[in-house]
Amino acid sequence: MFSAFAVEGLEGKEKGKFTGQKLAPLAKDNFESFKDDEYFTHVTVDGDPASLADPLPAYWFDYKDEILTLNFTLPFKRPAKAKELKIEIHDPAYYIDFELVKQAPAHLIGAGVV
Repeated sequence: MFSAFAVEGLEGKEKGKFTGQKLAPLAKDNFESFKDDEYFTHVTVDGDPASLADPLPAYWFDYKDEILTLNFTLPFKRPAKAKELKIEIHDPAYYIDFELVKQAPAHLIGAGVV
């Protein structure tokens, strides 16, 4: 539903195809509004809530197969050493569906086996 609603009224050179430039204002509006909901991302480190930093400035929308995908990077505020790391990404209203990219959805820096 979100994808259909978000691109309603947008016009591309080909029906159902939009350039990154055409989607940029839409990405900006949505990305800024997601901040109020903490980007729908909740992280715990060994059972305790972890603080996340502001997202990196590079973000964009892709539109393929009638699905609008917002791509962005959301780093930790400080490095976290954990035995258990849980990341929950969801919209409690079930309006927006979330799925991590299949290849390299997360990148850990300095992660080692203890």
